[in-house]
Amino acid sequence: MNLFHPFNFGKEVEIKYGYLIIVEYNGFLIISKRGTTEFIELLQNNIIEIDYNTLSKFKLNPSTQYKKLGVNNLDTSRGTLRRATYEAEDIKGALSTISTGNKIVSSLKIKNSSGLTSIAIGTSRVNDFGYKLDIKEFCIWSDKICSQIKAFSPSITYLDNFCRTFKLF
Repeated sequence: MNLFHPFNFGKEVEIKYGYLIIVEYNGFLIISKRGTTEFIELLQNNIIEIDYNTLSKFKLNPSTQYKKLGVNNLDTSRGTLRRATYEAEDIKGALSTISTGNKIVSSLKIKNSSGLTSIAIGTSRVNDFGYKLDIKEFCIWSDKICSQIKAFSPSITYLDNFCRTFKLF
C-alpha cells in the first residue's frame, strides 16, 4: 500500500502525505486519518460499529442545543425531498416535530456544556471542535469519548421524534 501519491503537472511533481493514528483503548478502536482511505477498507470487516442509538445520543443531555441536523427521508415518492439539512440556533425550538417521524438523522452538530460537537452517524465520526495538537492530547480526547460512550444510559431526547435505524439480523 502506497501512502505517498505523486502527481505530475508537467515538470512539477506534487507529493501528498497522509497520516493514520490508531488507538485501541478499553475495547474501542479510535482512528484518526488523513489521505489513507485504502487502509480503512481493510479494517471494515473486523470492526463492530457502535449502534445508532448510542452514537447519536451519547453526548446529549436536557440542555443540549441542536445546531444542525442532517436527515434522510423515508418517503421515496417522486416529489419528496430525499435529504435535508436543518440549521438554527437551537433546532428544538424551530423545527416542528409533526413532520420528523419519517426522517432518520444522519448527522448532527450540537452544543452543550462540554462544547461544540459534530457526529456523522453513518461513518461513526465524532468531532469535538477545538485543537488536538499532539498525540497526547488526541489520546486524552479518545479516553474522554470512550468513557462517555461506555457510561451512556439511554434516555428520552429530542431525537426520539425522528425515526431510528435497527438491524434485522
